[in-house]
Amino acid sequence: MDMPEAYNQGKEDGLSATDTQTELRGRLQEIGKLDVLAANAKIHNVNKVGDKYAALYEFGADVIFSVDLSKARVLSGDGSIEIYLPKPVAEINVDSTRTKLVAVRQRGWFNGTTEDGLNEYLNTIDQLKDNAQKTLENYEWLENQAEETASGQV
Repeated sequence: MDMPEAYNQGKEDGLSATDTQTELRGRLQEIGKLDVLAANAKIHNVNKVGDKYAALYEFGADVIFSVDLSKARVLSGDGSIEIYLPKPVAEINVDSTRTKLVAVRQRGWFNGTTEDGLNEYLNTIDQLKDNAQKTLENYEWLENQAEETASGQV
């Protein structure tokens, strides 16, 4: 068999785009969730007990952007393969060791119980992640950076 014939035979017998696409899908499924960007954050939140006491806390947090590669779409055609990645999702992890009391306002003597104060503080913590997630949505540049990083890693 001469060189041009061998080339053509190899081309016919080689991996097709469908095989490559299937292999790529399998590998992306294997990887699953890929962390693409990490950022430190400071989240401010007010803890109130009635109208007599308020405290401003600064919570330290880590924000991890990740992409679920199992949800990526792989398309092929015209000798090329395209991978469409889902949008990165941010997960916020509050680190209680990085919590600081920034300011306190108290009118007169505090007349609540320790239990009231604890319940209000725990409610503040519960609302913290929701508020932080809403605030994070305003940082489009951070989401864009996560998307670019994800594309570069894949």
